[in-house]
Amino acid sequence: MLAQLSTAITRINTARPNRDAALSCTVAEVFAWLKEAYSNRYPLPSFNDSEGLGIRNLRIPAFILRNVLMVLLDNALSAIEESGCGTNVTVKAHLEGGFLYIQVSDDGPGVPTEERARILREPLKSNKGQGVGLLYARGAALQYGGDLTFTPRSPGAQFIVTLPID
Repeated sequence: MLAQLSTAITRINTARPNRDAALSCTVAEVFAWLKEAYSNRYPLPSFNDSEGLGIRNLRIPAFILRNVLMVLLDNALSAIEESGCGTNVTVKAHLEGGFLYIQVSDDGPGVPTEERARILREPLKSNKGQGVGLLYARGAALQYGGDLTFTPRSPGAQFIVTLPID
């Protein structure tokens, strides 16, 4: 338990900005950071930037995009771990119409039907926290001209972060 707490605190501290932080980032730098941060998790998330988006600048600081994706990854991994259902978490990026779409998908138990309409609109308490992670993630995406949407899957769930590109 203490090791998990220490890991969580370390990840939060390393995700904080510094005064010299750039106001833009690339998918490649964010995915590289996340690959390292989640390298000891099960299931190991897979990252796919098949379109070579690594050189495209996004109008969002790296630490904010990392935090948004960390909320989604942590939720997916926790759902799989707690339920014992599922073995895959995938993060994929693609361009479409001047926007970057980052899909975070899993094959876990999914979001209960009764929570689906509220999941991005109000806090949903869980045994792990106050239920505001998804609200933070959506608010951050909206602040930078994008959005966060949810699509149920069978099995699992899919969240899509949409952001404008330079």
